[in-house]
Amino acid sequence: MIALERPDDPEAFFEHAAALLAEGIAPEHVSWSGGESADLFAAATRAPRAKWRGEKLFAAALLHRAENRFSLVYRALWRAARAKGWLGNPADPDLCALRKLEGEVRRDSHKMRALVRFREIRDAEGERFIAWYEPSHFTLRANADFFAHRFANMRWSIVTPDLSAHYDGEVRFAPGGSRRDVPAEDARDEDWRTYYAAIFNPARLNLAAMQSHLPKKFWRNLPEARVIPTLARAAQNRAEAMIAAPPTAPRFSRASAPQTEAAATDLADLRAQLACCEKCPLHREATQVVCGAGPLNAQLMIVAEQPGDHEDLAGSPLIGPAGKIFDEALRRTGCDREKIYVTNAVKHFKFTLKGKRRIHAKPGAGEIDACSSWLHREIEIVRPKVIVAMGATALRGLTGQILAVRESRGKMFDLAEDRRLLTTTHPAYLLRLQDEQEKRLAWRAFLSDLAQAHAMAQA
Repeated sequence: MIALERPDDPEAFFEHAAALLAEGIAPEHVSWSGGESADLFAAATRAPRAKWRGEKLFAAALLHRAENRFSLVYRALWRAARAKGWLGNPADPDLCALRKLEGEVRRDSHKMRALVRFREIRDAEGERFIAWYEPSHFTLRANADFFAHRFANMRWSIVTPDLSAHYDGEVRFAPGGSRRDVPAEDARDEDWRTYYAAIFNPARLNLAAMQSHLPKKFWRNLPEARVIPTLARAAQNRAEAMIAAPPTAPRFSRASAPQTEAAATDLADLRAQLACCEKCPLHREATQVVCGAGPLNAQLMIVAEQPGDHEDLAGSPLIGPAGKIFDEALRRTGCDREKIYVTNAVKHFKFTLKGKRRIHAKPGAGEIDACSSWLHREIEIVRPKVIVAMGATALRGLTGQILAVRESRGKMFDLAEDRRLLTTTHPAYLLRLQDEQEKRLAWRAFLSDLAQAHAMAQA
């Protein structure tokens, strides 16, 4: 009979398990308890311990409240040591049961990190933040370091029915408490309600899914839960108003466009300045800057996302596989590439290495914003009548906003008094589509967008 001192002590469990496995004691001859009542019919014996040397499998499952968790994990360790490849059988009942326990513990751990709400109190040493929380499993001790790191500059306590954690520069544990030990309200509760109301999306309300991910037992400890019924009752009317409202056009003004230290006066000057750009780390790995190409008086400007491997090596925009799709689309819509200006929102190639291949990586917001001053200056020099943003990165570079392509695709927006913006997908998106029907529909939509932009530029 192995009696662990605590129900949440995987380290002690593995030390006992190591000794039992070394002595060849089969799972059916071991009775486990972890702070709970021991088996009255099991004979008390010396509890052997030894250092565990190996991977600590199913440690998360040991924090579950299931009474058979220790027996289940020990049986799994016993079987894994005697049957090579047993852990690779996803249909085994023991493995399925353990995966289920692990998943529930991880979800409970995630909920604790997301749903703990501190209230401020005063003690002999000054301000202290205290929270009441009711975890479904034994997850407080395992999460204490997370809270110590996240709230390292404040004194805090988390009280649960089983255990309390206190932090004053280092974490210490004490017996559990009750809800009465924590203030029911404080001034920050209203801030939580305001924040939740601001991010609440009435169009995506699904009460059944909400209660599945956030059971009502947590609501009583969340200050923002008080506004959920009110927001839910008004959700349908708010969603209908959102659907009926016209789309919001991206805002853009020359005054708000980022400026370079010495604004270029022509394309040659701009390219010379771009060659020396070190505003973000992308210049360190790229072969060269990839400037735009096309006539100075182009009425139509195409803004793609960033150079790819082919463009980076050649120094020209849209000449790789996506560029071939783009050229075919221009041919079908009767648009002459020699008469349009083609550029990218980001001027250097961002990639990750996979063997010897350079795989395209999506630019980050900071990299897009760092390049936006070059893009805006390019627009001021070329002065196109219509700009086509191909993809979300191009849209962010042009507007400074995070906008979904699927919501704005095919619509014209005013960028300035004499300039309009149309959003479409990037040709690389067409290459990634696997479903033939979906690919045909996307191709037709892409052609339609380019034809519309071409016609507006010629009008």
